[in-house]
Amino acid sequence: MSLFEDLPFPIGTTYFQGGITPVIGTADSTYEGREYWVPDTNPFTGLVRSNRLRKVRIYRCMSANGVLLPGLLAQHSTVLSSTNPLATEYGTRALALLTGTAQYAIVIDEYLPAAGINQYDLFYAVVRGPAGILTAATTAANSIAWGNLVQGISGGFIDLQSTFATNAVGKALTSITSGAAQATLLVDVGAAYGDG
Repeated sequence: MSLFEDLPFPIGTTYFQGGITPVIGTADSTYEGREYWVPDTNPFTGLVRSNRLRKVRIYRCMSANGVLLPGLLAQHSTVLSSTNPLATEYGTRALALLTGTAQYAIVIDEYLPAAGINQYDLFYAVVRGPAGILTAATTAANSIAWGNLVQGISGGFIDLQSTFATNAVGKALTSITSGAAQATLLVDVGAAYGDG
């Protein structure tokens, strides 16, 4: 049995494939919040990056078209929802890019098209295991070594973390030096103190 057998749409794409997204409440809503384990493999080249599995969760994009971009960090929506069994949209919907340190970070699928996600479309986010996340577009403020804890910062980027924070993302699986511009850091999402 293939690990991809039950995926409603392929990694590296969105549910509506960049097309017109219908109003929320149609049949696609049943996919919000679903989780799947998938291999850490490039979906376009077949290249195996690690021998690890990644847990991905389906989120709905609540921001405008093209705001949520691949390899960046988004924030959970906390809007109350009468149709969601979790009582709020937390854990199923992404509001915008991360803007501060008091927000839980969602790791947007790094293999999505560069144009990003259309409003109300569904996409995958990595909630556990390896994921490529971008450092700041200008320059990385800090060097990050393998095993360092990392956190999300404003703009949806990744940076070094010294103490536990709400916006903690995981542990670095690769390293970068300070001053590196728009570098991709491989992160073990969900790994924290004494874990992984």
